[in-house]
Amino acid sequence: MHVSMLELARSGRFGRIEIGAARRQLLEVLPPPSSWSAGSAWELAEIWKYGQIELHFAKDRLWMVFSDSHGLSDGSPSLEMDAWVLRRGLPRTLLEDALREEQIDYSLSQPAYDKRQCVLSTEAGVRFTFMETRDDPQDELGLVAWDLQGER
Repeated sequence: MHVSMLELARSGRFGRIEIGAARRQLLEVLPPPSSWSAGSAWELAEIWKYGQIELHFAKDRLWMVFSDSHGLSDGSPSLEMDAWVLRRGLPRTLLEDALREEQIDYSLSQPAYDKRQCVLSTEAGVRFTFMETRDDPQDELGLVAWDLQGER
């Protein structure tokens, strides 16, 4: 399956997968996951992993697509990702420029749980998390995660 991160930012659609889809619907467009959360068989696992992309389930329904891994857009051979401009460490201003160029509206917020972060949310509901300041010189700056969530 092919996924465009530009289309995700614009529409909130993750290829042919929609938030709220049942596991069996995902298996119509994807093979079984390459790995999954520990503690149960893959068919019942709360998280299916395709490379660096995680599909999170609650009661057999997809409620979140998420990545905070190294490349942010490696979906394994079965989930072909077009990263668009996204890469780990991308400065927020470069994503803002790209979104304005594509005429995609967005808003910015700062999560109460970590004042070092800034979350850029597109009007389609996709959230991009940026680390803006460091506590330690080793801390990474720039884009560190993205997600699309529904009701859990």
